[in-house]
Amino acid sequence: MPEGGRAGGQHFTGVVAALYDEARCLAPLSAAIGAEVALPGGRLVLSGMGALRATLAARRLVDVGATALLSWGTCGALDPALRAGDVVLPEWVTTEDGARHATDSAWGKRVQAALPQALKVVSGGALLSGDRTWTTPVDKARGAVFGQAVDMESAALAQVAEQAGISFLVIRAVVDEAAQSLPDAAVAGVDAIGRLRIGAFVAGLARRPRDVLALPALGRSFGHAAHNLRRIAACQPARLAFSR
Repeated sequence: MPEGGRAGGQHFTGVVAALYDEARCLAPLSAAIGAEVALPGGRLVLSGMGALRATLAARRLVDVGATALLSWGTCGALDPALRAGDVVLPEWVTTEDGARHATDSAWGKRVQAALPQALKVVSGGALLSGDRTWTTPVDKARGAVFGQAVDMESAALAQVAEQAGISFLVIRAVVDEAAQSLPDAAVAGVDAIGRLRIGAFVAGLARRPRDVLALPALGRSFGHAAHNLRRIAACQPARLAFSR
């Protein structure tokens, strides 16, 4: 039985988060792929990283009656103007092969209106989504032709939403900035939901000892993003999929 019981009401939003620390900004839940919990106005599934896992989680939510889908979590900046903690509400989700998926603009406006004014919100524009990481400033500069920020799951959710004929939105907070590299140890040293794998992490640092210098800044950046995700969660964005 999923945590939190069944979602009530005729309409509910299916929320997909890839990482455990992203998901628990919305609600407490088990640290396991497929963990599920009720939210005000919706249900959250912890998918794990990547397009395939996100697709499976989104289809599961649609199969049990979700009438909107929300891609929730963090992203990397491709636009140098974005800073850690900035909130991205894109108008479009794009892919490297040219696919383009629209988000629900009315839902996005309701979310933006509900957010604390102190949050820096970047609405409109495009978020690049694909099943790979963008780890260096040079790589991110190449990706900037596709969007202002990047993640790995939103395009997969957009495709499921389009197939189901339901609303779709992305809410992401920036972790790594465009000029900031992601250390190999930080990428390879975590599991599918972002928990530390000690052996892989230590092995990564052994290969590239200088990566340790980048870790404190990355930790601070994630802290900024998580803090702002919790502030957004207090506005109950899943409920806002449906006008009141």
